[in-house]
Amino acid sequence: MRNLTLTLVLLSGPALAENDFCAKVGSLVEYGMIARLSGDPFSTTLGRLNEGFQDLEKDLRLFFIRKQIKYEDRPSVEQIALELTTDIYKTPYASGKENKQIAAVEYRNKVELECYNDE
Repeated sequence: MRNLTLTLVLLSGPALAENDFCAKVGSLVEYGMIARLSGDPFSTTLGRLNEGFQDLEKDLRLFFIRKQIKYEDRPSVEQIALELTTDIYKTPYASGKENKQIAAVEYRNKVELECYNDE
């Protein structure tokens, strides 16, 4: 299920390009990585990403409708936030202020690149 949810989030970019969905997701995951590297607990980061994805819920619903994904097969916003937060916390830890910033931006770029490449 994790790969399906992540793929659905990353594939959402083309359908929602007018809202720059990929950049919004990138911003959320960059925030998540910064929080993780700053020592925030998993639960705190998960809560904040969940709030951020709640704001994108309408865009996600439109994507699922356009792709004709059955309602019962759609991951919830909470599932998406959990899976991305888990991936963030499984990413190797960076130390040093500069390395932490680079790690956060690289993670964001990885997610955005996957999203934009699916256009």
